[in-house]
Order: sequence, then C-alpha cells, then structure tokens
Amino acid sequence: MSDLTDSIARLQALRERIRKAEEAAAREEQLRRETEEAATKLVMENADIKHEVTKERQNLEECVKQYEQLDSQKGNIEKTLQNIQN
Repeated sequence: MSDLTDSIARLQALRERIRKAEEAAAREEQLRRETEEAATKLVMENADIKHEVTKERQNLEECVKQYEQLDSQKGNIEKTLQNIQN
C-alpha cells in the first residue's frame, strides 16, 4: 500500500509540475505576443517619423529656396532704387 501511496503522491506532484509549467508557458507565450505587437508598433511609428522628417526636410528646402529667391529680388530692387536715386 505504501508503494501505491508513494506512486500516487509522485503522480500528483508531477501533475502539479506539469500544470505550473503549462501556466508558465502560457504566460511566456502571452508576453511574446505582446512583445511582437509592441515591436510592430515601434516599426510603424519609426516609419511614420521618417516620413514626417522627410516631409519637413522638403518643406525646409522649399523655404530656403524661397528665401534665396526673395533675397535675390530684394538685391535687385535695392540696385534699381539706387540707380533711380543717382
């Protein structure tokens, strides 16, 4: 009877270890999924930010170009004004 009791106790202990291992595996799987989702979101955010930076760079280049054109026009107007005054 003692052997049977010991076997039953070992079986119950093994079942408990299996249950705990399954719970741990489920938690790890959930964490893995959450990590993958977070990584995907970060990749998407990174792409969005790169796109925004590209747009801002293009806008800045346009502003610089307009500034240079206006500065050139200002110079031409100042020369014309000087010629008129002389």
